[in-house]
Amino acid sequence: MSTNGIVELNLANTFAESINITAIGCNENNTISNMHDPTPYNSIVLQPEQSANIYAQCYMTSALKYAGSIGGSFTGYVFVNYTNSQAKLSTSISGQLTAVISTSQSEP
Repeated sequence: MSTNGIVELNLANTFAESINITAIGCNENNTISNMHDPTPYNSIVLQPEQSANIYAQCYMTSALKYAGSIGGSFTGYVFVNYTNSQAKLSTSISGQLTAVISTSQSEP
């Protein structure tokens, strides 16, 4: 994680079909808010067994971006929306994240 609250995540597709990642979000309060397109192209397609590094801006509240000092830590939640290419079903998954701030500001 960088000092301006941007975290780099490595997402992997372990399904038998390709998935289309349509949104990603990161916040401290475990709510689905501040979901954004993962790239300027609005989505990322991952084939089976493929992975990609994706950047997400983490928030403290629904409007306040997280910022911290090198050596500090952030604990929050990551949310990913994706669509299964075969079934065309949209799904949201989440997980808890603890990250140490190790770099100065970065841009996705």
